Formats: sequence, C-alpha cells, structure tokens
Amino acid sequence: MISIATSNTNIEVTWTGGVNATQYLECVSSLISTQWLAITTNLPPTLLTNSVTHLGATAATNLFYRIKVKR
Repeated sequence: MISIATSNTNIEVTWTGGVNATQYLECVSSLISTQWLAITTNLPPTLLTNSVTHLGATAATNLFYRIKVKR
C-alpha cells in the first residue's frame, strides 16, 4: 500500500501490485474477525498502481485494509 487518505466521508486506498495477478482490496472492522469484505476486484491485466475510493468508510470506528493477490 502506498497511501490511505480521507476525503469527506470516503477513504481512498492506493497500492502498487503486479500486472498479471488478480488483486482484491478487502477490509474488516476488527482484526479478530475472519470475515474480510471485498471492496473491489481487479482482474489482469491490471495497472502497476491502483486506487479505490471506499465510499462512506469514514463512518466506521475502525477499518483495516489488505490486498489479497492470486496468480
């Protein structure tokens, strides 16, 4: 991940990744949970740098993000 920034009620997540992999941006409100929510899926070919705006995300008390990749 390159950056996580807020804009009004939204959170923008930017990351770099491989161009020949399926990329999943996921979030969860507690690290105890195993139920990660997929926010977006990028199918190959993907850009080297990707960015997604998670609408309304600042309303949550806690959010943790991860990038999951499949080749």
